[in-house]
Amino acid sequence: MGGGKISPPPKNLKFLFISYYFPPEPFAGSVRAYNYIKYLKDYIEPVVLTKKIPEKILKDNSLLED
Repeated sequence: MGGGKISPPPKNLKFLFISYYFPPEPFAGSVRAYNYIKYLKDYIEPVVLTKKIPEKILKDNSLLED
């Protein structure tokens, strides 16, 4: 049956990713969310919705480096 090749999704497909934590906040949840996005962007265009980062929170910009 079949044996056909599975084609990747079209590149103009967008994905809304909602996460309370996202880098540069230094929390485990932000790293996990970033890793999802890092690998999803090979297939679709991710759009991230997150909260405003309070000024009092430490920020780790190295989490955004790949």
